[in-house]
Amino acid sequence: PGSEAFGTLATTQLPLGPGTWKVWTNSDDGVRVWVDGEAVIDNWTWHGPTRDEGSFRLDAGRTVELRVEHFELNGYSILEFGLEKAGD
Repeated sequence: PGSEAFGTLATTQLPLGPGTWKVWTNSDDGVRVWVDGEAVIDNWTWHGPTRDEGSFRLDAGRTVELRVEHFELNGYSILEFGLEKAGD
């Protein structure tokens, strides 16, 4: 049988407007989300499906770099990512 342990790494650059932005993940197992090199979500643990949230603020509109890191050790696997403008 194949290995049930693997990792995922995704990066992108997105133009975003000013204000507060909410980031969320649903993961099994570990997950980290970085915005311009700063961690906004850090749940680098072996866990069942878990929702984590973080946020960041931009004073002016600009392009940001997003990086998502994920690992899976065994069994069930999920990775969902969301980004939305907070209500400000």
